[in-house]
Amino acid sequence: MESGDDAEFYRLVPVCERAIVSKSDTLGINLQYNIAHIQGSTTTNIVANTGNTIGNYYVRFKPNTALTFTNLSSGTSTPSYSNTSFQ
Repeated sequence: MESGDDAEFYRLVPVCERAIVSKSDTLGINLQYNIAHIQGSTTTNIVANTGNTIGNYYVRFKPNTALTFTNLSSGTSTPSYSNTSFQ
């Protein structure tokens, strides 16, 4: 039986996923994640970076009313996005 030491994958770990509707029906959101690199029994959070270089990892989403994607912050091991009047 294999020990799994050769297994390698990436996992998006939610730190905070919050959606709040105000009394004036304004949606506010707060998203924050860790990008975990798992190899065997070792887990390392990696820094989110954008760009055209192979090996750059980042988190993005596309609101259902938008035509483009929104990237969460980069240059950090905990990418985040916050908007108090999202839609």
